[in-house]
Amino acid sequence: MLHDPGPPHLYVVRSRPDGRGRPRLAPCAAGCVHPAHHRPGCADPLCDGCLPRPAEHGVLCAGCHARLAHALRHLPAVVRGRAGRPDVPRALDVYDVVAVWVRDALELYPAPTARPARLDAPLPAPARGPVTWRHRPLGVDDLELAGALSDAVRDLCGWLDRHLPWLEAQPWSGRLAAELGDLAAP
Repeated sequence: MLHDPGPPHLYVVRSRPDGRGRPRLAPCAAGCVHPAHHRPGCADPLCDGCLPRPAEHGVLCAGCHARLAHALRHLPAVVRGRAGRPDVPRALDVYDVVAVWVRDALELYPAPTARPARLDAPLPAPARGPVTWRHRPLGVDDLELAGALSDAVRDLCGWLDRHLPWLEAQPWSGRLAAELGDLAAP
């Protein structure tokens, strides 16, 4: 099940109640604001900016859209690690987070769609031996495990990327962009 969506969904385009005037875009669902720009009537001397950014991609502003798109392209590289030295605990965390978002999105997607092949794929395992509590098979090389995780994350991020316009129209897409963006940050 998806996380609690919080405040009710905002309409992407709305106009004044009397129907006159130019329609305007709803604010970004993530709560983004223009720095140093203020709403009319803001008199707070400590305010760093309170004018909401408009939602240009579903319910996300251009910055949140760019952050989400960047995360979907770069998370497989995060899993592989730097200089051929994977950080296996972080790779497992990235896989777990992305897999949860894909599972949740699959539950809500309005039309039947193919389930990503590597959503529940087994990780490389030794010929015999136990598996640790974090899915990590004992005796498997870190590079082999990171390669399998990278392939799985690439597949899951590809599924999210193919469904990006639908994802960006969901009220919880602000949290998706923030969580995946934080994982992709250096």
